[in-house]
Amino acid sequence: MFPFRLFFAGFNGFIDPTCQFDPTWHVGFSFSLNRSSKKSTVNDPKTCDCGFPARILTSTTPKNPGRHFMVCNEGKCKYWKYLDVEPVQMPLMEVVEGIKVELVALKTKVKKEKENMEQMKKEKYSDAIAMKEKIYKFTIGFLFLIIVYMMK
Repeated sequence: MFPFRLFFAGFNGFIDPTCQFDPTWHVGFSFSLNRSSKKSTVNDPKTCDCGFPARILTSTTPKNPGRHFMVCNEGKCKYWKYLDVEPVQMPLMEVVEGIKVELVALKTKVKKEKENMEQMKKEKYSDAIAMKEKIYKFTIGFLFLIIVYMMK
């Protein structure tokens, strides 16, 4: 008889926030129950040290995103192994990380340029205001001289 718990080998009742269950974990498994022992004999390398099918999870960590690994489904042994020896997406992830660094640098540069533009606008307006003040002072002084000259 097929053990019911092996059918649901990928779900143990809790959700790990850093991993997600791979629903295709059972594809390619062929196993038979040996009546003389309680353990199943699995003819697939995707088994843990206990002899049961290992649970296949997908990493969602920033360091290894999308990388598949296997863990002991029963929790009896400390089995843990990456499914892919050399991550296929690592060169692509390095490019993405480089682009992220460039993006942060460009955002910083844009922010600095916006601050410089604001500072230049303030200086421009302050220069214009200073120039108007000079013109007003000159005009008032000139009018004062004209009034004084006319009163004589």
